[in-house]
Amino acid sequence: MSKKTTARQYQDQVKQFAARYFDVPAKAISTRTKIADLARDPLEPIAFNLDFEEKFKLAFTEEQANKMNRIRDYVAILKK
Repeated sequence: MSKKTTARQYQDQVKQFAARYFDVPAKAISTRTKIADLARDPLEPIAFNLDFEEKFKLAFTEEQANKMNRIRDYVAILKK
């Protein structure tokens, strides 16, 4: 029997992915952190979305992608 992933585990997964992607300490990231604040240039959030989709085997709709602003938005997508 497989265990169900908890909300906390999703948060940790997204925070760890963002920390590695943006080369920042995971402790510096909260669910309220804006991806744009972590990015080094304006195109990096778009690349992050694409890499996030690949890592977690997801496909965002254009509407979803436009709403992905904070770590909590990515956590919510994983919880669905």
